[in-house]
Amino acid sequence: MKTTKAKERLFLILKILIRYTDSEHFLSSQKLMTILETEYGLTIDRKTIVYDIKALREVGIKIIASQKRGYSIDETPFRKSEIKLLFDLINSFHNISSDESQALIAKLSGFLSIYDEKSLKEMELTVSKNATKTLFYLEIILRVIEKGETLKVTIKDKEDEIIPYLLYLNNGYYYLYYSYLANHKIYHVRIDNIKKVDYTLRKHKTPMRFEECRKLISESTDAYTGEDLRDVKLKILAQNSYVLDDILANFSNALVKGDCVYLKVRLSDVFFAKIAIYKDRVKIVGPKDVATAYKEFLMAILARY
Repeated sequence: MKTTKAKERLFLILKILIRYTDSEHFLSSQKLMTILETEYGLTIDRKTIVYDIKALREVGIKIIASQKRGYSIDETPFRKSEIKLLFDLINSFHNISSDESQALIAKLSGFLSIYDEKSLKEMELTVSKNATKTLFYLEIILRVIEKGETLKVTIKDKEDEIIPYLLYLNNGYYYLYYSYLANHKIYHVRIDNIKKVDYTLRKHKTPMRFEECRKLISESTDAYTGEDLRDVKLKILAQNSYVLDDILANFSNALVKGDCVYLKVRLSDVFFAKIAIYKDRVKIVGPKDVATAYKEFLMAILARY
């Protein structure tokens, strides 16, 4: 029992040093003792503090000791710049709600000193987001992929049993890559377009097709990266929301204005093939040379028949 208490005490001292010290802020033995007692109900003496600091140093924790100033942690699990990066990444997720974002940020804040946390909070831009069940869905999907089980999902009011392979984050949205039990083709869907996710607890014998998914992702994302991107304007001619929803799911940087969609893409057969899927429901209206190139792409296909 004594060993368990000692381990707990070491953990709490380390936690306090991470939260309340940095290169400019130190804690005296007395202040450490006070925080342990007021925040954790643990009473110890100065000799124990000295013994515990020595024990932490022996296992590789870098702690600065000063006779005048006290103790300070010299190395934390994450640097301030790394936590800032993670804060911004969390806030950029479109799939998770503001409450979920703030809860994740609060967990990460435990790796920061109170001084760094204050400065980052002052710079933080809180983005208002619609509430989603993304984190709940991610928990289920990750477990099912790990267990090699099938997943029951409802997409566009249709319930299906699928084999999930991979989760991919693109432009603030999570996408699930999957196939159906009787169909070997790989599909993808944006997580927030899934209306329901549930376990089946049924194993499948299909090999996990990670490399095929990564190849599809590479082919897709290559169209939106690099220096030679073109501005393309599409006009939606169909009167149903499916076309627009599908464009938004397939083109990560799509911007909607009225019945038109604006994209930044690299012109390629991959891009033109994606547009051809929509048949006469979508038209490239600008620039003129892009519309001409698309027409030539279609004519070249027709010439083969």
